[in-house]
Amino acid sequence: MNNKLWPIDMVGVLPDDHRFQEKFGKHSVFRNHMNVIQFNLKMISRPPNQFPNVEYFTGFSHDLEKWGFEDNVYLKDEARIARLRSFLDDMLVVFQPERRLVQENKTVFVAQNIRVIPKSEDYRTEDVLVGLPVFSRAAHGYETDEFFERLKNRKYLGHIDFISNEPEDTPPYILWKDENDNFYACGRFEHHHHAYGGFKFIEAGRTKVIPFEEEWVFKSYQIGNLLYVPLKIIEAIDKKNAEHPAFSGRLATAPPPAPARVSEEGAFPWTEDDELEQAFLDRLVALTCAQGLFYEEKDLYNFHTAMKVSGLVILSGMSGTGKSRLVHAYAKALGLEPDRLAFIPVRPSWTDDADLLGYPDTLHGVYRPGDADLVNLLLEAEKEENRNKLFMVCFDEMNLARVEHYFSQFLSVLEMDGPNRVLRLYNDELAGTLKNAAHYKPTVTIGDNVLFVGTVNIDESTFHFSDKVLDRANVIELKVLPYSVLKKEPGTRGLESWEAVDAAAYERMKNQSAAFELTEAEIDFFWSLHQELQNLSTKLGIGPRVIRQIDAYLKNIPKNGVLTRAEALDLQVVQRVLTKVRGTDEMLGRFFGPKKNGVLTEAVSRFIEWLDQFKALSDFKETRRVALQKMKELNDNGFTL
Repeated sequence: MNNKLWPIDMVGVLPDDHRFQEKFGKHSVFRNHMNVIQFNLKMISRPPNQFPNVEYFTGFSHDLEKWGFEDNVYLKDEARIARLRSFLDDMLVVFQPERRLVQENKTVFVAQNIRVIPKSEDYRTEDVLVGLPVFSRAAHGYETDEFFERLKNRKYLGHIDFISNEPEDTPPYILWKDENDNFYACGRFEHHHHAYGGFKFIEAGRTKVIPFEEEWVFKSYQIGNLLYVPLKIIEAIDKKNAEHPAFSGRLATAPPPAPARVSEEGAFPWTEDDELEQAFLDRLVALTCAQGLFYEEKDLYNFHTAMKVSGLVILSGMSGTGKSRLVHAYAKALGLEPDRLAFIPVRPSWTDDADLLGYPDTLHGVYRPGDADLVNLLLEAEKEENRNKLFMVCFDEMNLARVEHYFSQFLSVLEMDGPNRVLRLYNDELAGTLKNAAHYKPTVTIGDNVLFVGTVNIDESTFHFSDKVLDRANVIELKVLPYSVLKKEPGTRGLESWEAVDAAAYERMKNQSAAFELTEAEIDFFWSLHQELQNLSTKLGIGPRVIRQIDAYLKNIPKNGVLTRAEALDLQVVQRVLTKVRGTDEMLGRFFGPKKNGVLTEAVSRFIEWLDQFKALSDFKETRRVALQKMKELNDNGFTL
């Protein structure tokens, strides 16, 4: 057993000396053989669920010097001990526990990083303290209305230091401290998630918000962003909670929050399937962090949502942004075994699907699968015993060759449903002439248990995608984050063993409703955009197939609110519409070009001016960014790609 320090704050007091002697046969404060006054603390705060069954911790007088206590070694032992007792009798001691291995394989638990605070006038020896996280504008950057909107929509709220974030240590309540130093208790909670975005509470739809009474504040102890509350106050909050109406979405004293897309009940219905998906997403976030991969959390949610609804997802971006590693992390989060992930490096020499799939060698009477071994994986996935296992295919740097050439069959097959997703390897009449036709049948059916993804680099050595490809894929550009993230230490939380996600579980994460659910305002937006694009060129526009796919994407956003519908709508405009807006300044300048030639800082493009009509739907942050990029390309080069 090794030494271990828990970076978690606990609260202790000097124990009653008589009871301590009865239990351990020695005084709670004494001079040790190193001539240092040593003392013991009795923990009065609730420990983490997995913490060892330890109640007492030892400390040393020199740890109290920064808090005003000075030991005088020239005094008699009794006087030195009495002085320390007098100092600590009116104090609570905040510390972090350390397990130390000492001689003869014995362990002791030591109080480290000690701080002291005065006991309140209402302190009772029987008090048990519960640490509640405190969120505030000063610590987390939220205004009051934004905090409660994030809480209600199950978004991550931020980090709280020195408290356990393990799943079994959910705080019963969290506190909001407003700009006037008023506290509000939010809860009661039984479950939470924790990732690099901090805490998120999944019972938000049942949250009640109760003003934290001034009397309770005086009886509690704030240490950093934790308020240690006596258990009897938790019981009082529970009593008020039982009588209090569910939180409506804002405080009576707070300004109204921005409209949130929630159900009439105040929150999206939360099902077991949603819990399954949330557990998977938390695992994905934890895995990327542990591997030193840093993505915006919305990028991960965007990627997952696209994987659920798209026949093909393409990860785009400059070399080195971690596209391939994200695919591996997604496969690992799903629990895929290595033989169920095919990572296929695309070769510039590929010109048709025979380079990928293989071909019938009629001279030798055999079917020869492609070197990528894709066919063998598809045949394995097709087997009855494997229908409930997920498989994944990644085409790495897929635009090194012309996708519409080597990927031609897939482009037609992947947009079909169910039994119609049939890939042809060769004509039926050749089956009788091939020795291995029993294994390599003329056709292979691609089930829903096979996921397809591609990565692309955009540089002078690659081909641009045709509209035929872009009509069938979500193209996601991974952002380059500030280099300061490289200094972050990879995390390890959330990486305990987990069960693999099988095909049935993955299907349960999807909303497969056939109903068309775009709102009237969203339909008007896309129709208006389609007409504007058609005015530029009959080659541009948004086909009904793309609109149905956008509808499917928006129906499948995870319900925790990390990616809102407004943000998802914005991303779909970028990923499904603007990817196809390419051409010359002569063709596009009337709509996408600057209002004043050559002036990009003063003038706004006509497209962005048009976009302002639809502010109620979204701020279209990403759409504006991409549009301004295209405007710059038109201005600098005379064309955009």
